[in-house]
Amino acid sequence: MRQTYGGAMECLIVDDCGTDDSIAIAERMIPTYEGPIHFEIVHHERNRGLSAARNTGTTAATGDYVYYLDSDDEITDDCIEKLMEAASQYPDIELVQGNALSYKKYRFDPLKKYYSIKHATNNKEIRKCFYKKHQIPGHAWNKLIKRSFFLRHQLFFKEGLLWEDTYWLFFLLKYVNNMCFISDVTYLQKSRPDSIVASTSRKTYAQHRAIFYYNVLTNLTPTYEVSEMRYILMEFAHFYSRLNRELPEYKDILSLYREKAYAYRAYGVSLRLAICYVFGKIKGGWLVIEIIRRFLYPALIVLDFRKLRNTYQ
Repeated sequence: MRQTYGGAMECLIVDDCGTDDSIAIAERMIPTYEGPIHFEIVHHERNRGLSAARNTGTTAATGDYVYYLDSDDEITDDCIEKLMEAASQYPDIELVQGNALSYKKYRFDPLKKYYSIKHATNNKEIRKCFYKKHQIPGHAWNKLIKRSFFLRHQLFFKEGLLWEDTYWLFFLLKYVNNMCFISDVTYLQKSRPDSIVASTSRKTYAQHRAIFYYNVLTNLTPTYEVSEMRYILMEFAHFYSRLNRELPEYKDILSLYREKAYAYRAYGVSLRLAICYVFGKIKGGWLVIEIIRRFLYPALIVLDFRKLRNTYQ
């Protein structure tokens, strides 16, 4: 209701049959609003989860762009205005990525101070932004997406899957060829101890991640097979080393991984898989895997310090 964007806009609120009074509050507030935004509540007959809610909203939308806001987060007053300003500069734009602050323990931490690349015009460059520069956050929120692009490539979210954003982003990266980044903060992301992410057990999380790993390996993109395998390798190694005795599917995924690495002559991947297999047999081997991850990706050390700071402040 406080958005400064002056163009036509609709706000679709999906009632996913939650147990709180969110929809009742929305129903009371919408009639009091006097402004250009069209508000509409779309009802589900039963609770179907976040993926289904996003899919319902995308199907019901009529605008040129879609933007996802999770129910426990906020957007800045000029969010849509800033994103649409960027979109209007590039007539063929498919995706605009905004910046965000993450709220934890009474403080906001910037997820990204600035973006080194402002506009990427081919899929190879965009993949580099994700795999090497880490410019593309691994979630669906705070992305302004051309709706025709979304529908043309059937980028609907997989229902019934936790951490569906990573799964969705993997397929999005197959097709996007024109993308821009703005360093302005447009999103305020909040972490709650009782959220779905925070309250899910490690084993359940690992089971849902196994679905993601399997789908990546069975849908590798031609010419990008090795980079996509590298992308999931170290995180997969962590779960394999901790849970391969409890979850047999991780052993099956390791076998598939080895098969794919051999087929594409990804010798570096094969070596890391061998290390993964060895330390997966050792109690506490996951700790060695985590040390190796931080050696390969020093940014994880920074995240570790942030978590410690937020825990003890």
